[in-house]
Amino acid sequence: MLQLIRPSQRQAWHDILLRCNFYDTYHLPEYHLAVRDVDEGEPVLLAFEDGPYVAALPLLIRSVNNIPELRGTACKDACSAYGYPGLITNCSPNDPGAEAFRKAWQESVAQVLQSLDIVAVFVRQHPLAQTGWMWRELGIVKPLGQTVVIDLKRPESEQQRTIRAGHRSEIRKATELGITIVEDPKLDRLKDFIALYEATMHAVGASSYYFFPNSYFDALRYHLQGRVKLFFAELHGEPVAASLFFHCGNVIQYHLSGSNPALGRVRAMGTKLIIDTVRRWGSENGFHWFHLGGGLGARQDSLFLFKAGFSDLRCDHYVVNCVVKPDVYTELLRRRFGNEVVESTTNGWFPAYRCPIVKRAA
Repeated sequence: MLQLIRPSQRQAWHDILLRCNFYDTYHLPEYHLAVRDVDEGEPVLLAFEDGPYVAALPLLIRSVNNIPELRGTACKDACSAYGYPGLITNCSPNDPGAEAFRKAWQESVAQVLQSLDIVAVFVRQHPLAQTGWMWRELGIVKPLGQTVVIDLKRPESEQQRTIRAGHRSEIRKATELGITIVEDPKLDRLKDFIALYEATMHAVGASSYYFFPNSYFDALRYHLQGRVKLFFAELHGEPVAASLFFHCGNVIQYHLSGSNPALGRVRAMGTKLIIDTVRRWGSENGFHWFHLGGGLGARQDSLFLFKAGFSDLRCDHYVVNCVVKPDVYTELLRRRFGNEVVESTTNGWFPAYRCPIVKRAA
């Protein structure tokens, strides 16, 4: 049986997540309320039950009508919110009933998506929940790259050994230099964090995808009370760097981070000290995983290399592209682009009719 659960049905949403045995902040109804206005989609949880097994897939349902060339279109599409809110389930691919459960889930999901007039679905899978096998035959599971995770269950001495020597050295130097870590438990300094974050995104040439309105941060503070931590690295009372973390269940997520681009190595030292502080806090408080994520766009760039200095563990990150109505999908492409030759500014964009394009002569 498949249910559509709305964020207003918080208890029902939470009950399904609990039965999946693993979930993260990115799966919560509160998180989806926070991102609703930013992503211009209506949150829903596709909750499927069959015997002892359950599966949960949070989605944002979006109107296609907001694309200028597709005005008047009644159909919709769906996508994951920012982060890693992919499919989770308590069913292992090695369970005796796994194949029957997978087929039953796919059949129910396909029927519901059709009934909602959804053309296509884009899902960001969770690197710590490898459920790509559930999508086989229904969608295309594409590897994006790897993410970095710290195993907080390891003894402190073992965690220390997996931190790159250069990182350990800079963490020590940060303390010797007088950099201190200050927690902002009520998130009163969100404006300071936003300024550092946006300065960093501009400095690295990040796309618009990585910029958020101020209302997004206010919504996180309101909806995710008790699940968000904000830390500043300060030198002589001035902010050097700041990082925003989520924590839920046994997982800590390194969500967003920023620093003062004018401070050179000092800003990197501050960020490293913040991450190490949260790592220690997570170990002391019984968390199992500290997920640092990957590079911009899942690339193995300088950001990925920075994160990789904290751990030797990697997770594979996948996305899922699922075309529910192939004929309608093709028609939307034709209406959007006509017979012009176009270039996508991002390789592999999905759904393709939403891609940013640069027109050029045929």
